[in-house]
Amino acid sequence: AQSAASHLLVSPEQRARLAAHTQEWLKTLPPEDQRLDQAQRLLHLAPRGIGFHHAGLLPSLKVMVETLFARGELKAVFATDTLALGINMPARSVVVGSLSKFDGVQMRLMTPNEYQQLTGRAGRRGMDEKGAAVIPYSPWEPFESAFAALTGPLEPVTSAFTVRYNTVLNLWRAGDQTRLRKAVAASLREYQRRAFLAQGYGTLARRGVY
Repeated sequence: AQSAASHLLVSPEQRARLAAHTQEWLKTLPPEDQRLDQAQRLLHLAPRGIGFHHAGLLPSLKVMVETLFARGELKAVFATDTLALGINMPARSVVVGSLSKFDGVQMRLMTPNEYQQLTGRAGRRGMDEKGAAVIPYSPWEPFESAFAALTGPLEPVTSAFTVRYNTVLNLWRAGDQTRLRKAVAASLREYQRRAFLAQGYGTLARRGVY
């Protein structure tokens, strides 16, 4: 994002509005957070129509970038795949910087699910018939074989949701003992568990076992 800081992607009127909005947003942060490098960089970049978004960004700054991008006021957002998780963003094009990602242990090729999730953000809902996914050339990845793997069949999605002590504490509300039960019942994990049990019962019934 910083390498694009010399570009101005908005009109003078939009720039003035973005500058005022960004400054007002930053004023809601504690003084020590306002002085952070990430806050100062956004203060400089956002009025130019440029933003960035990653897991290490302050939650309030994430919301600011998401809000401005959803309104169409930010014209380019440099982001990790966290921006592609459950958020509908009005992007006409997605540039996939690398077909590999660091998974916390090592660099590995993205899965078909991760690739589809990223490129699925290209094309604004209800506005664009098509979206563009751009993959720059990389000497480190054999494109043909990597692309074939990424566009292969999707892997099954398995919930990683687990009820722990902090889950109970975060969902607990005094006088509302059904809140936790409803939250767990509405989870993907519970849905998959019930589907698995139903499939097992169906198999037993076909075999005549009750």
